[in-house]
Amino acid sequence: MTRKEALERIYAPDTEIRLEAARFFSTEALTEDAAMLRQLEKAETVPWIQRALRIGCDRLAAPDQPMGEKPASEDASETEASIYSKVVRDVSSRILHEIAPLIGGLMASAPAEVGNYDASQTKRLITQLSLRSEALRNMRTATATPKFDEIDLASLVAELVAAQPDIGGTEIIITGPEQFLVSADEAQLEMALSNGLRNALEAVAAQVGQRAQVVISWGYTAHENWLFVKDNGPGLTHPPAELLQDGISSKVGHSGYGLSLAREAMVSMQGELLLRPDEDGTHFELRWYRKNENPIC
Repeated sequence: MTRKEALERIYAPDTEIRLEAARFFSTEALTEDAAMLRQLEKAETVPWIQRALRIGCDRLAAPDQPMGEKPASEDASETEASIYSKVVRDVSSRILHEIAPLIGGLMASAPAEVGNYDASQTKRLITQLSLRSEALRNMRTATATPKFDEIDLASLVAELVAAQPDIGGTEIIITGPEQFLVSADEAQLEMALSNGLRNALEAVAAQVGQRAQVVISWGYTAHENWLFVKDNGPGLTHPPAELLQDGISSKVGHSGYGLSLAREAMVSMQGELLLRPDEDGTHFELRWYRKNENPIC
């Protein structure tokens, strides 16, 4: 979309056309657009369009904010997330370029040079380093500018479930409608959903005395798609807000970046990730804008 087209379409009565233009301004807004975007944001009634407009406003406002002062946005967390996403993409790419060859060399040479390598601290440290390198790669995907395509959510869920290496005796219940078309960045949505599914399966893996169960469902409201993964595991051991931060994990041997990257992926799609304890486990939910008037074929 060109700037001229965006300036015309941002006033369109059609919701989808207006959203497309708002997404353009969320990344390409110029200083001269600030007043227009603020005015449009206040008048907009569709939450996801309003969010895209707010991101554009905040990107313009952020450089002029004094150090230590919060941006003027009604939702400062979205401002911080937008700025953070750009920084993460730039920094992670540069770091990976330098350290990836070194990690590969270590993994290739250490087994031959370190006695009893499999039981060594060296292997454990290299494994942790490799996990953090993989987290950096995922950061680039999570924070990239999304490419929205029409995808079948039911098929994506089925593929991810089939790809799980070992579900043991866990019962996976899928209750969403078939052939459910959504507009999303497939890589970012897959990253977020994979994390939720993997966490749920790990949570119920050690269940004793009751049947391990994971439920996956999806649907839509007037303006958004939703998908949840619910497990009957032991529940959250940390507050949800804490678990969504970088480097925080309740599991031994995990880098602690999975949930924060899943959240970043949804923020990049201008959606959201919700995590909360449930009465008998954990509820993981994704929400993002619903483009299709009739998503069920």
